[in-house]
This record gives sequence, structure tokens and C-alpha cells, in this order.
Amino acid sequence: DRLSVETCVMCHNPSTSDPQSGNTIDLKVMLHKIHAGAELQSIPGPDGIVFDDPSTATDESKDNGNYTIFGYGNALTTWWDVGFPAVLANCTKCHQGTGANVDNWKNVPSVAACGSCHDKVNFTTGANHDGGTANDTQCQTCHKPDVSTKLAKSVVDAHNWTVNDPRQISEFNITMTVCLPDGTQPTGGFFVAGQTPVVRIALKDMMTGVAIDTTTLPQDDTLTGEGCLATGCPTRDGKYSGASLFVHGPRAENKPVLSYAARAVLVATGPGPFNLKGAKGLGVIFDGGKDLMTFDITGGDSVPKVATVTVAIPATGAFADYTKATAAELVTLVNKDAKFKLRGIAYIDELSGNFAIRSRNLGETFSVQLAAATTPSDPATVVFGNDLSVHNVGPYLIYTPAYIAAGGSPGMSTVANKVFSSVIASTAKAPTFVDPKVTFTKDYVQYKLDPVDDLVPGTYLANVEFGDLGSVVADVNYKTPSVARVAFQVGTATVEKPVAGNCNSCHQGPDDTLLPSTATVANKLSPDGKKGYIFDYNRHHKLFDFYAAGDFCTSCHDWEGQVFNGDWSGAKPIARRVHSVHNGSALNYPLTTVGHADSIPGRNWNITIPQDIRDCQACHPDGTTSGTWATKPSRIACFACHDKDADTAHARTMTFDPTPANPYSGDEVEACGTCHAP
Repeated sequence: DRLSVETCVMCHNPSTSDPQSGNTIDLKVMLHKIHAGAELQSIPGPDGIVFDDPSTATDESKDNGNYTIFGYGNALTTWWDVGFPAVLANCTKCHQGTGANVDNWKNVPSVAACGSCHDKVNFTTGANHDGGTANDTQCQTCHKPDVSTKLAKSVVDAHNWTVNDPRQISEFNITMTVCLPDGTQPTGGFFVAGQTPVVRIALKDMMTGVAIDTTTLPQDDTLTGEGCLATGCPTRDGKYSGASLFVHGPRAENKPVLSYAARAVLVATGPGPFNLKGAKGLGVIFDGGKDLMTFDITGGDSVPKVATVTVAIPATGAFADYTKATAAELVTLVNKDAKFKLRGIAYIDELSGNFAIRSRNLGETFSVQLAAATTPSDPATVVFGNDLSVHNVGPYLIYTPAYIAAGGSPGMSTVANKVFSSVIASTAKAPTFVDPKVTFTKDYVQYKLDPVDDLVPGTYLANVEFGDLGSVVADVNYKTPSVARVAFQVGTATVEKPVAGNCNSCHQGPDDTLLPSTATVANKLSPDGKKGYIFDYNRHHKLFDFYAAGDFCTSCHDWEGQVFNGDWSGAKPIARRVHSVHNGSALNYPLTTVGHADSIPGRNWNITIPQDIRDCQACHPDGTTSGTWATKPSRIACFACHDKDADTAHARTMTFDPTPANPYSGDEVEACGTCHAP
């Protein structure tokens, strides 16, 4: 029953202290210090390191300062490892509401309140305080409410991190639409089979409101981004460090769709013509080799969609000249095969002009692979150079076979479409192509998506991220990239509920009123003008709007494994990453389970969600989210918290995988729902 400030201050008032440690337990001091935790100025010891790096023999935290209280039962408690989940300068994260004293934080500054966070300031001696010695009266004389004077900044201005740190101000105001090619919206508000959506992206300068001419968007900052020093930013040069488009859906699954990078594709080694005299057929394996069973909605008949298809090449009639078979003739022949047509598409690749085959992406994991040729003249050898490797979505666009053959490393990749008008090679081996689906106009960049024919009904998402100044070192020299998102409907007007939400309850960012006055309605953080939210700038230096965290995060942390040898090639799936990060201090293998090295060594091991980790509805609230956390258990999500050896062994035991060497190939069948039913 001790849940209100009015109750807490009965004991936690200026006259009380902890007798063992001697520290005050005055509420305004105690709460600030507890929540500031590792960000307190007094915490890093002489070595300047807060967290203990578990990979070293030395305990780097041993010399830390501390704020300690001997609490209930004389148990010693410290909070030096706490991380505030919003920006620490965001005072209104807590100081909000309609209470009589709700504005005291800015109207009545005091030595005790201010010194609780600024705890290297000695107001008695004036050490580390520009104003010298001070008392409560002088605090209020210099730091006038809401008004910065020549004497000192107001409390509001001093804590307005969106202005004080120029690194954290987005460069662009982005407006996005998804529409038909003529600029209109589809009938009924949703796209149907046969329609081809386009994404239009318009940019304005965030500070001036002036529209950016997007006739060209040259890339030139990949290796030499200007960055943005805390004392000010250089002038943008109009050459971009980032210009990425992601398209995913449906919302419940968030798989890459419709874009050039979302294709699982195999492209011919050359344009042809090809000598296919004596060829018997073309064997193709789609989506990890897993067959699908669907039902005809009119007759109820089962329609098997087999994953392994062999397109026979007849001895006569397929080509005008079998020694000079053209790419166009191959397209016609392959697409005529009924079984192939159910799982794949043959076409002429827009970028190379070569014959290509791609999966319709109907399986759990998207891929395309050739079966070995049965004769030396089969297309697998003649057209594709005997490339029998698995081709997934994404990486082939960034790391072409020629690049790999020349010794380049495939590295990591997310399914991002680079909407640059010109591309600078990062190395001598790197490809330098412009996405064939993008066009540039003065008013907007347009990206032509693929037809929606193969998509299941639902809510789909287009996200973008743009940056000119870019990043040199993420936590020192960077300019936060500008992000935007738009949802569009396919096959239904009913909007899907997100899988998770409520992120802003902890990761709360600024009011819309703190954005530059030129920010348009389209760039407001929330539909009602309330709070947005923000994540760790060391790694995810992006300002997200109020309602779109999951939608943005799944651009990279999607459910599409991009390699089949045991793991994702880049960002881990969202369910694994988010659960494990929030439960770091309780994990048995934090770095392995989180799947990322500490950006600050030792920090992952100390993260603790500030409530019972089993309260799933804190992030998956009933009514506003889908409820699939309870109805669709999975090994990836459950692994993220339950990472004891016995737990992971249980999950593996209850997963049937006919190809254990490729644990994310898409042919796995999980038995979780058998016992863990809703």
C-alpha cells in the first residue's frame, strides 16, 4: 500500500537519513539517485569505468562511488548499475500530471534536488558549479522558471536534451505515402492481387522546413561520414551516409516482402543466348524444401504446393534454336510449369537483364536453390554456372557472387533497399549498383514495389531511415538518423494489432512541442501530440514515434533467417533480442543469449527490468496487442529468457528438424503448442 508520493514522504523527508551509511533518504534525493544509477557523476571510480567486464581478471567496478542504503533487515543495497530507460535529462518522464506541485521540478530548484544527480557539485564550496556557492534561494534567483537569463539557464532549458545536444536532433522531416502508381489510394483502403503499390518519400530540413530536392541522393559518406560533434554540427554536403527502405509484413510475422532485396533469387551468370541442346530439365528447391498444403476456397479441395520442382525441357518446341535459347524463351517455358508457378516466378532481372528465378516466398523461410544438373547441358550448369548454393533474401544484393569469388566476406546483412542515386564502393571488391526499383524526382523518391499477389491479408509496413551527416563513432560523433514509417493494408481493411506495445511507458522521449516548430503533422511523434520515445544512443540512435517501436525494430530484427548454417546473418529476431536484453542480469549466458557483444563491457549482465519478468502483459497488454505471446509459443522467444542448459535442450528436443545442419532453413516443426497451449 506504499505506492503514492504522499505516503512515501511521511518517512522519506529532508530530516531522515540511513543510520548505517549516513546517506539521506529524502525522497527527492533518493529517487533521483536510484534512477540515475550508473549515470551519476560520482559513480565511475578513478579508472572511469562503471561496469565490471567479465572477460577480465580485474573487477573494474570495485573503485566505483556509490549511493547505498541499509534497508529492510539491514540489507545493504546499491543502485550503481541501474540504467534509466529514457534520457536522464527527460524530467517530465516522471514529473507530469495535474498535482498541485507537479511543476516544482522546474519552478522550485534546490540544492538537494539538483545535487542529487549533479552529485559532483559542491554547492557549499562552489566546486564544479559555474555559479559558485549557492543555496536554495540563489538557485531560484538564477534559474528562473521557463526563462533563460544572462545569469543561468532555466531548469527546462538546461534539461532540453533535444536542443542542448545537436547530435540528437533529426536532420529531416520525412513524409511517406504508399499508393497506386497514379498517386491514388486503392478502393476500400487496401491493395488486392494485381495491384502494384509504390512508396513515395519526401524530405524537408527539420530545422528550416525547406523541402529537399530529391532528384539525386548520392552516397558518399559510407566511410567518411561527417558525424556531429556535441558542440555543433558541420554543414550537410548533400551526400548521404544512409538512405534505406524496408518493407515487411504481415505485422504478426514481419517478413521482408515486395522489394528488390526481399526476393530470394538466383540470377543467370550472363544474358544468353544459351546452348541447351540435350538439356533435360531445371530442378529448383524453394523455401528450404518444405512442401505446403493449401485449400481451394471455392471447392475446399487440397492444393499441394511442392517445394522441389523439376521443369522438364521438351526435346522440341521449347526454343526456336536449342543452341541459342534466349532468356525470354526460358521465362516462358519455366512459367508454364504448373508446379513451378505455385512456388516460383521466372523473369528477366531488372538490374542485370539476365534470366532469373525467385521464390514466391510462401514458406517459413524464403530461399531458392538449384538441384544438380542431370546432363551437362541442363540450365543448372549452362545458365547458372552450377551454382548449387542456397540463395536467401537480402545478402545477394550487397555481396554479389562476383564479390564473394573475388575474396570478399559476406558479413552481416539486413533486408534494406538502398535508395541512393549513386553508390560509392566501400572496397575495391564491393558492388556499386543502384536499385532498379527506385526513381528520383524533385519532390519525392519513389520505390515501385512488386505486385501484392502472393501476400496474405494483413497490415504491412514501409520504414525508411535517412542520414546525411551520419556517424563517425556512434556514442561520440553522430547525427541521429531520421526515421519514418507508414502502414498499408493488403487484402483487408482490418488493421492488425501489434504483437507488443507500451514501450513508451519506460522509454519515453520528448513532447512533440520540443520538436522544431517547422515539424509537420506527419512528423509528429504521436497522433495526439504526446510523448515519443528513444533508445540507447550508443547503438540505436533514433527517435521513434509513440506507437511504432515494434514496427521499426522489425525492419532489421525480422523473422527471416538470412543464412541456413545455424543463425541469422545480422540482427537477431525481435523476440529473442528484446526479451533477453530486458532480462540480462538473470540470464545464464547473457552475451550468447542476447546475441551481441556489450557496447559497454559488462553492461548487458546488469540490465534488470524493474518489475517481475513474468508479467508478460506489461509489454503485451490485452486489448491493444495481438495476444500471440500466449497463443503462439516458440523456441526463439522462449530461449530469450529460459537459457539454462536444460531449457535449451528441452526446446531443441521438442523441435523436429529433418535437416539439423540447417536449423533455420524453414523445414523445422516445433511442438511447443502441444503442451504450452493457451
